[in-house]
Amino acid sequence: MGGGPVNGPAERFWEAFRVARHSADPASIQKAIDLGHALLAAEDGAERRTILSNLGGLLQTRYHQTGDFAFLQEAVRAVTEAYLLAYESPEASAGYANNIGMLLHTAFQRNQDRETLADALDWSRTAVDEEPSTKKAFYLGNLVVALRTAFTVTEDLAPLAEAAGHARAAVACSPDDASTARSLHFLAVVLRDWSQETGETGVVEEAVDAARRAVELTPAGSSDVLDRLKNLAYLLDDHYRARGARNVLAELLRVRQTLMAHTPITDPRHSQNLTELTTTERDWAALTGERPEADRGWERADTEADVCGRYAAEFQQNRDPALLDRAIALGRSAAAATPAGHPRRGVRLDHFASALATRGEEFGDHAALAEAVGVQREAVACTSAGHPLRVQFMGNLAVNLNALFRATGDLAHVMEAIDVARRAAEATAGQGDHPRSLGILAVVLHNRFRVTGELRVLSEAVDHARESVRLGASLVAGQAQRLSNLGAMLSDWFTRTGRASVLDEAIAAHRAAADVTADDDPGRAVRLANLGGVLGMAYEKFGDRNALRDAIAARRASVAATPQDSPHWPGYTASLAGALGDWCTNPVAPAAARREPPDPHLLAEAVGLARSAARGPGQDAYSRAGLLTGVANVLVLGFRHLGDGDALTEALDCYREAVASTGSPAERRAEAADRWGGLAAEAGQFDVAAEGYAAAVRLLPRLAGRRLGREDAQYWLGRFAGVAADAAACALAADDAVSAVTLLESGRCVLAAQALDSRGDLSDLRERAPELAERFRTLTAEFETDTTRDRVALADELDAVTDRIRALPGMERFLRPPLLTDLTAQAHEGPIVYVNVSRHRCDALIITPDGVRSRALDGLSEENVSHRVRALHTAFTEGRLAAEHTIHDTLEWLWDTVAGPVLGELGLTTEPPADRPWPRIWWAPVGSLSLLPLHAAGHHRDGGPVLLDRVVSSTTPTIRALGHARAGRRDDRDEPRMLVVAMPHTPDAPDLPGAQAEADHLAALLPGATVLVGADATRDAVLDALPASGWAHFACHGYSDPDNPSDSHLALHDHDRAPFRVLDLSRLRLRNAEFAFLSACDTARTTARLSDEAIHPLAAFQIAGFSQVVGTLWRVDDAVAPAFSRQIYGELIADRSGALCASAAVHRTVRRLRTTYPNLPSVWAAHVHAGA
Repeated sequence: MGGGPVNGPAERFWEAFRVARHSADPASIQKAIDLGHALLAAEDGAERRTILSNLGGLLQTRYHQTGDFAFLQEAVRAVTEAYLLAYESPEASAGYANNIGMLLHTAFQRNQDRETLADALDWSRTAVDEEPSTKKAFYLGNLVVALRTAFTVTEDLAPLAEAAGHARAAVACSPDDASTARSLHFLAVVLRDWSQETGETGVVEEAVDAARRAVELTPAGSSDVLDRLKNLAYLLDDHYRARGARNVLAELLRVRQTLMAHTPITDPRHSQNLTELTTTERDWAALTGERPEADRGWERADTEADVCGRYAAEFQQNRDPALLDRAIALGRSAAAATPAGHPRRGVRLDHFASALATRGEEFGDHAALAEAVGVQREAVACTSAGHPLRVQFMGNLAVNLNALFRATGDLAHVMEAIDVARRAAEATAGQGDHPRSLGILAVVLHNRFRVTGELRVLSEAVDHARESVRLGASLVAGQAQRLSNLGAMLSDWFTRTGRASVLDEAIAAHRAAADVTADDDPGRAVRLANLGGVLGMAYEKFGDRNALRDAIAARRASVAATPQDSPHWPGYTASLAGALGDWCTNPVAPAAARREPPDPHLLAEAVGLARSAARGPGQDAYSRAGLLTGVANVLVLGFRHLGDGDALTEALDCYREAVASTGSPAERRAEAADRWGGLAAEAGQFDVAAEGYAAAVRLLPRLAGRRLGREDAQYWLGRFAGVAADAAACALAADDAVSAVTLLESGRCVLAAQALDSRGDLSDLRERAPELAERFRTLTAEFETDTTRDRVALADELDAVTDRIRALPGMERFLRPPLLTDLTAQAHEGPIVYVNVSRHRCDALIITPDGVRSRALDGLSEENVSHRVRALHTAFTEGRLAAEHTIHDTLEWLWDTVAGPVLGELGLTTEPPADRPWPRIWWAPVGSLSLLPLHAAGHHRDGGPVLLDRVVSSTTPTIRALGHARAGRRDDRDEPRMLVVAMPHTPDAPDLPGAQAEADHLAALLPGATVLVGADATRDAVLDALPASGWAHFACHGYSDPDNPSDSHLALHDHDRAPFRVLDLSRLRLRNAEFAFLSACDTARTTARLSDEAIHPLAAFQIAGFSQVVGTLWRVDDAVAPAFSRQIYGELIADRSGALCASAAVHRTVRRLRTTYPNLPSVWAAHVHAGA
């Protein structure tokens, strides 16, 4: 094309295809796929089958990138159509049939469907049977691979026998040395399988001969030489073990020396190859009494660094600490003796760093790990950028940094590891060691996710891990580890998303990793442990006892394969104990299906294993909390089911220690704290329970800190929903009402607290340190944008700035939780009442200027609140009459259980005189109670007591939020600057005629108002108008998003493409804001899971700066909304004698509507006033 423009659809596709073939970029591949689809829609000619075939390859690549099985299925369909179109070309038909067989073989590895494997075999046989075909040997080889899989799955010898025949045929028809070597290698592998499975020794000679010839025909520089030498070595080793012949052992020694000569020092196979060579040398010395001579074709490990590497490798097999000590001493000596600039300095430092890292990981020696990182950094630094070993040293540095992170829990080490690994992956793109580099990058990203909880980071890790597995599919070395790592990431992905297909993929990856790991491989124990873990997830998700049985078997095997002095043994043992505990108690089954009592002998074994794990070698800081929590969970079962009183004390101690493990992820520590509180409460130790729950509350701001995006933070807060209520309940049970209030303040509205922190008064700070004040303001503002900077780095910088501010005289309490005196000061205009709902107990906490007192609410429970919320939600779907009846029932129940007892405690038992100001109460309902109309509680149907007739009610999520609202209140007697937004006609939504009436009335009432109606009311227009507006009125639809409440929005004209979301509102910082009226549906409602976070439009307007906001708990009646609006604004405009008091206007309006519509509480009970 001469580099000119590409215009036609065919040219565009082929250009995109060429780019995609040389790029792993998902976007490039997807672009080529899309252009291929477009071209096929218009192409019916001779090129169609070629396009289909190439499209199939692209789709296969996308499957490996995404794990989306639909791509693989489409690939099969595309190549199948190509095959059908090639009926006149046997050569092309054979190629397409071969490709279909390979695709189906890949599909089987995903779905484990034996019919898919049978289809793969049929197509591969078809490829072989097509005549003529110059690639028949290649197709036979692929058929051999599929038949070996069939043998592995079925344990039927017939596929293996067929594979051997086809492998011999492939050797006979191979057209060149490269093809012959490939076919001979396959033959040797299959014959070894046959010998091991049947015990027949007659085929060993043929297998050895085939392996020898495969090695002879493989060029020394080929990427296949290591696998073929290793296979020959295994066959010779089998042969020697069976015959004991000296000549066989001599050949084995030569082969393993040659294998070492071809294995780069930093290749993952180097240590294992070195260990196997050492074993063979010992066998030679034992048989002959001679020291083996070095192969003259290989420069032996005659330096101290080489011996250092050998001893470190031997340690992995026999765990003799003396060997590791000698390795480190030799490595240190070699490093000291190798001057700067020496060409082998980097290699020798790399050996030394490896030995140090082994000591650090195996014996918990943090100093050795830190030194390993320093030595490895120097190895990278002294190796030139173009040197082929530099990227391998970089990968090793990332691995050592990751180990140091696990030992210390310091996230900074992972952040550095990610940077190093990312550069290594970029440098190896398109090269043979790219799978290793991608795998390392995936691992360190995964560890970052496990600390921070950032879903996007886990997503990137999974993408890289899938690609490393795909690219490494033809490499024996490291593939088991890559599969295992991918499985671990997918397990976390499943935990986060709940998608069953992800769990299936995780199980398949872990099974594959375990299947390809030899029994004597040091990594087998962790592969089995990981397999047990993911099978345990399958049990938890689906209640599959067979999965749990397999999990126990895998975990038993992992424990058996691990020495008791290994730092990994406690974790594997605790996991086995947990699986046994699940088997005994079957916690995911319905109560009626559980075995009662559990098997005492098996449960006693589980408890004993848990105790042994607790006494085992110390875990790294990263894993410590998880281990101790797992141990404690099993000890709890001993307490509950075996009457083991010591187990209770031990479990509480384990939970306490887990919480104190500051190097472990906050999520694991918070889980331990939550369980600590729950267990202590179960045992009646409420002071201990309060301590545990308080620890969980203290961790919430860290768990959902600013380093997370909004959705991630919501997820983690939802995981620990209700912990603040439980903490307050147990504090009250321990007779500590003050702590109960401070815990509710700290453990609720965590995200709102971050926003309020960034909007606090900085005037004192500006006087003391103006540059710090400005930096603080800039950083906190950036968090409330869609910044492209790394939020973890930003959060670290903000923490450093905050520490500097607190070091200033008089600023010690900067951003600290408010003191009790700060909270009680907010009750000067009326009491503030926290209504706490917990599974342990329910209470009202009444805050007045004099302090805090509590009132037990015996008729209230967490269960009946949930029931009332569900009933109310259901009633709105069953028609108006059902809704009105249910609302009345709910209002009466709220009076009897909450409002009545609280007003009795406060002495507010009669209606106030008409000529005196009414008393005010600010309600702060906790948990799902905030979804009910507490402000309108009462017996409205029968003339009984009613809250509306005793007090003026407002709501606030926290006392601090009330203080923020009051700080923005102004004594402004001028006519307000009004913004009116109305949507009488909304795209894709029902009309709201009343919205036009509301807009017309307000435009006439306040002639200077900015009025945006219909198409003028866009997201950008509203955002532009809000900063200049003191009052804002919205008459439109409101939509609540239960999955992501931050995406709940007011429906403006462009809501389908630019929704006016809660997140957008909460990022505003409005200086002139005073009053907002949200005449829309569900503007004060959020999801029950995040009810303590108050993520809804009403709260967002408050965070943005509006000191008073009126919203709704459910859908408002469009016919009544204009009358409600007219009444409220009429009162507000008529009385501008002082500070705005919208609560009184709302109260009077609601009472009037109640008088007019006494039997329609849906009309008047929905509206709630929040703020000052």
